[in-house]
Amino acid sequence: MGAFHYPAASLLAAVSAASLSTALSLRGRDGLYNSEDARTARRLNTSYLMSAHAFAALYTYGVLDGLVFTP
Repeated sequence: MGAFHYPAASLLAAVSAASLSTALSLRGRDGLYNSEDARTARRLNTSYLMSAHAFAALYTYGVLDGLVFTP
């Protein structure tokens, strides 16, 4: 099971970090997105949130699998 968890968690963490850093780099000096970048930023924020939540769920399952579900 670890052969699945480690690569999947690594991929999700990388996607989450890349999406967040790209979305933050699109902000202007005032901290807001301009009208051309707003749609892209929304998609990047959605990607960040989905991958972060999937990473947290996979990590939680891995901990529970190692501590509770394994005899």
